[in-house]
Amino acid sequence: MSIFPQCLGCQEQSCKQQRSADTLKRPRQVTEICDRVAKEPREAALAIAVPEAVRLLAGAFAEKGGLPRRKLKALTIMNELLYDKRAEAELRQVHGVRDALWTLQTTSNSGLGPEADEQIRMFATEVEKKCFGASGDPFAAPALVPEDPFTLPVVNSVPAPAPLSPLSPAKDSMKDVGSSMLGALWQVGSQMTSAVKATAPRVEIPRFAMRPGASRPNLDVSFEGMLPGEKVHYAVNPAVLLINKPFREVQGRLLISNYRLKFQVPKGTWKDNLAWIGEKQLLDIPLGLIETLELEAPTSQAGAQQWRLVDGSGNFPFVCFWLPLAAESLGSVNSAYQLCDTYPAFLALPRCIKDEELRSVASFRKRGRLPTMSWCGGRTRSFASLWRCSQPTEGLMGNNCQSDEKMLYAIRLGATAGRNRELLVLDLRPRKAAYANKVGGGGFESYSGCRLVFGGIDNVHVVRDAWKKMGQAVANLSNDEVGSWFRDVANSGWYDLIGAIFNCALMIVHEIESHHCNVVIHCSDGWDRTAQVSSVAMLCMDPYYRTVRGLLLLIQKEFCSFGHRFRTRLANGEKPTSEYSPVFLQWLECVYQLLVQFPTAFEFTSDLLLFLAREVLTNRYGTFLTDCERERTEQAGCAHGFSR
Repeated sequence: MSIFPQCLGCQEQSCKQQRSADTLKRPRQVTEICDRVAKEPREAALAIAVPEAVRLLAGAFAEKGGLPRRKLKALTIMNELLYDKRAEAELRQVHGVRDALWTLQTTSNSGLGPEADEQIRMFATEVEKKCFGASGDPFAAPALVPEDPFTLPVVNSVPAPAPLSPLSPAKDSMKDVGSSMLGALWQVGSQMTSAVKATAPRVEIPRFAMRPGASRPNLDVSFEGMLPGEKVHYAVNPAVLLINKPFREVQGRLLISNYRLKFQVPKGTWKDNLAWIGEKQLLDIPLGLIETLELEAPTSQAGAQQWRLVDGSGNFPFVCFWLPLAAESLGSVNSAYQLCDTYPAFLALPRCIKDEELRSVASFRKRGRLPTMSWCGGRTRSFASLWRCSQPTEGLMGNNCQSDEKMLYAIRLGATAGRNRELLVLDLRPRKAAYANKVGGGGFESYSGCRLVFGGIDNVHVVRDAWKKMGQAVANLSNDEVGSWFRDVANSGWYDLIGAIFNCALMIVHEIESHHCNVVIHCSDGWDRTAQVSSVAMLCMDPYYRTVRGLLLLIQKEFCSFGHRFRTRLANGEKPTSEYSPVFLQWLECVYQLLVQFPTAFEFTSDLLLFLAREVLTNRYGTFLTDCERERTEQAGCAHGFSR
């Protein structure tokens, strides 16, 4: 009896020495296993004890604070070793290995370079997928979570604790130690640990069911660098990436697979100071790194909402995208400018109107400028929106177009309140001018369900004459006498035109804000007076456009993208023609009048307006040297200074 404690103490000392020796030999053993498996994977798996190899490799890549190069090497060999079902089963028994693999799937800035980090993430995903599920979803457990990531798991029952088996003689590995009692204690501890693992519920990350009960679509979409088993489930095309410095909007395609969120752009898009975005692949984001996805601001663009995505890798603070609304669609029918060469490539159009009907409407509208949505008020205004187009070409014979009437009817029903109210069609021309244009093949809408109102804004020729008279009034100023300043300004008619623009904008604001109904506006061609009135109305309704960035975006959208003829109207570097007219400068005067009346409502001052008035005439920026987006796109790649 007195010998047993002494033997037990010797045994404990022997165990400590053995563990110390194993600890010292472990790096060398991992290296040997890696080398042998790298040379002959199948023979090595037979020669090396599978449990020992798996546990050594798992300890190497799961070690906290371990060397990244060693983790990469262990993951590489583990991925090769998992062809053996024994290795796969043994790895599943290692406690905490899946959590370690999830952590490795978010590896970044390890010091080995971005390519090595990508390999670590890829191998961790592959190993985790082979052992714990075919979907590769880091938030899915095969026994608890269904395959669809948008449905919540339902756990019917908790498995009962596994009964402890009677104590058996110690294992052969424990006989070498020299004590059957320690072997029995070791077996009891192992069974207790297995029972705790079986009964302890796995911590699930809460997720919200976006479409409960729906199945994930598998799209026939592929891209370079897809992983084995990776499938694209959702694609948003077009999507727009917002870049602040330099200020730019990049159109592309947003893909969502079972592994990542990827933003694709056509080849050659990332140029000059944005080339690093494509080289670093910053817009290829694993789903495990996405912290939040939220609607950042009310809808302020043509049929799109701005979404903010926060990435947890630390490469950038957040990414902003514009995505189309569900009620309308950003149609690609004009992607090559074949439908209307003075419109932007992507248009917000009603979903219920087919492409054939859109072509019919475009042929009925002057210069193909069919009705398209320019602004949407969002949920607070019941999605009431503003639409713009050009005049119809009914002529004196009263030609009609069923597709055009159907489209206006669809626009009217686009807002819930529009079902009980006529659609406001605001013709910005004077009534006499509208009838005169009808003689030349133009016209106006006399449809049932539409309320036609004439705005009384004169054309570009009257604007040019008023501009010249205002210049003469300034030239007649004298410091020695009162002069005829007030009389000259009144006779110029300049502020009569500005007052008519504000009056039309007020009607739009009242219809959308008070009645939550859609509004359609147009003039003759839809690129001068229409741009002025729509942008003034947006300044009044949407505070986003009263910021510095919002104002620049408003100019780019309403004037540049929708075909305001900067080159023709301002004659930059060319001889002025009869079409010369300072329409854009007149709009800057309208913004200035709003700024004077509501100075605290704007983020900028009149200095920004003066800067724009100067720069639009300096020929320094290609933005103001063309007449439409198509010309700007064609010349952007071959001329320095052009911005899209």
